Amino acid sequence: FASNNVWDINIRMPGPLIGYTTAWDFLTAADALSDEESATIEAAITGVTQAFYDTYVRDDLVRDLLLLPAQNNHPLRTGAAVGVPALAFPDHPDADDWLSFAISE
Repeated sequence: FASNNVWDINIRMPGPLIGYTTAWDFLTAADALSDEESATIEAAITGVTQAFYDTYVRDDLVRDLLLLPAQNNHPLRTGAAVGVPALAFPDHPDADDWLSFAISE
């Protein structure tokens, strides 16, 4: 996410965030990760989710340019991208904000 140069990367973020979150969930349920590996993956997923949310939802200018006028694919995909990590990592300090935005969209 941090190194992309695509203005509307938000519509492409559900794939990696939902995919990696689901993979982490399956691997955790199968007891295939050590605690250290799990924590490293969780930190990476929530770090990207936080940076993404800060840019596309908390930044008024970007949100107003890309999400408000669209009222279709952009806000829905942005909401889905942050909603799944919010459900998987409910103890993250911003998980409630991510989930609230996802549900509203």
